[in-house]
Amino acid sequence: MKKAFYLHLIVFALQGISNVHSKSLLNQKAVLPQQKSDMHVNVNSLSDIVEPLISTVVSIYAVDTNIGISFNNKVSKYQQEVFLGSGVIIDSSGYIVTNENVIAGAENIKVKLHDGSELIAELVGSDNKINIALLKINSSAALSYATFGDSNQSRVGDQVIAIGSPFGLRGTVTNGIISSKGRDMGNGIVTDFIQTNAAIHMGSFGGPMFNLEGKIIGINSIHVSYSGISFAIPSNTVLEAVECLKKGEKIRRGMLNV
Repeated sequence: MKKAFYLHLIVFALQGISNVHSKSLLNQKAVLPQQKSDMHVNVNSLSDIVEPLISTVVSIYAVDTNIGISFNNKVSKYQQEVFLGSGVIIDSSGYIVTNENVIAGAENIKVKLHDGSELIAELVGSDNKINIALLKINSSAALSYATFGDSNQSRVGDQVIAIGSPFGLRGTVTNGIISSKGRDMGNGIVTDFIQTNAAIHMGSFGGPMFNLEGKIIGINSIHVSYSGISFAIPSNTVLEAVECLKKGEKIRRGMLNV
């Protein structure tokens, strides 16, 4: 009898302890891991860099005059524009840099500005070894232009921006990084091409490659099909070639820092 009494007493005591413990657990507030207040997603935009640069890039066309015969056997002339590639205005007087192979064979050249206005361009000079051509336009309106940066200061891993007119789509912006420097593509003169993964397609050739300071560090020149690899002529090489072409001098390897 005493054993049964003590057994009931022990069971009652254990139930009481269990109830108290359960209430204690219910009254406790969940403690979540403390999150750092400075943790946030930082999304960078290139808009502020790109916006003033787009208007410095032009589309280049060849203007051909063709002769046709109408239904009443009258001979008529008409002009046909053929899209060639891209270029960039490099000063307020209207000098434009592009690739030599963009304008090769074109007798009459026209450029279309970002605002849609069209101007006749004069070929100042070109060099097919470096693949650089210098054009000149005359405009009564003020021209937006870009300036050269020091391509020697650019580093592998730097972000770059390419602007051009791939397939005639004016003002197309792509970006990537400098994948490598000093690439020799076997043309015999330029031995330090800048390699990039920025998308550069047909129609963007002759257009500029910018750094994040908005300076030209290269002129887009070569794309390896379906590989995502493109190459640009370094701005230091381009700038020296431009100075020679402005003076009417023939570009020789010894003149350039290549």
